[in-house]
Amino acid sequence: MKNFLLLTFVAYLLSSCQTPGLAQSETLAYQKSLLISEMGSSSVPTVGMVALDYKDAYHLTFEAKEVPKNIRVSNCHRDLLFENVKTKKFVYYFEPTHLERGDCLLHVTFLDANNKHQYGAVSFRDDGENVPAIVQCNGAVQKTYGASVCQARAGTIQGIDFSVKMRGKTETPDCEQPTRTDKVGNAWQLPVKSEVCLYLFESEDGDLHKLTTFGYDDFITTN
Repeated sequence: MKNFLLLTFVAYLLSSCQTPGLAQSETLAYQKSLLISEMGSSSVPTVGMVALDYKDAYHLTFEAKEVPKNIRVSNCHRDLLFENVKTKKFVYYFEPTHLERGDCLLHVTFLDANNKHQYGAVSFRDDGENVPAIVQCNGAVQKTYGASVCQARAGTIQGIDFSVKMRGKTETPDCEQPTRTDKVGNAWQLPVKSEVCLYLFESEDGDLHKLTTFGYDDFITTN
């Protein structure tokens, strides 16, 4: 069994690589509302945030409600600006370097001519994250494998359940620790804050599950 202190150390290193949420430049944290899809995936586009399986490269599509003027793509390693974009759908080929494995959330911001933003974020499952879970997020229940995302209104309580005993922790500054809702450690709950929070869960055998949360204060409308 791997020492749980290793999880703490790894979480610290990974959280130090976290790019500050682009929504935090605003007074309020707005819901991430871009439609996100990946080439070759049979699933329908996901709204706002998505967790994708480990791959060497990704063809990602981000779709906004209106044609943006500029698009910013940013994570723990890169920060790119695409200017004078003339389509609602933005296709981005992403081939992660070794610096972008682990917790290196990809943030995408669409900025239109009226200074209105739309946001999206992608979490990538690392090859060491392989514990399945059931995530209760914003009224929906979803089965996931290895990595999960959840966005909900800030201040709400969300949950994650496992079929095996787990230990959970966050090292993200200002994010609250998850709490067990049973005596064994199969079920956990956590409050959602107006920022990106990383939670890592470890089994007694050293297997991991990564959960990334984001809490919004308000919605963005195009009216």
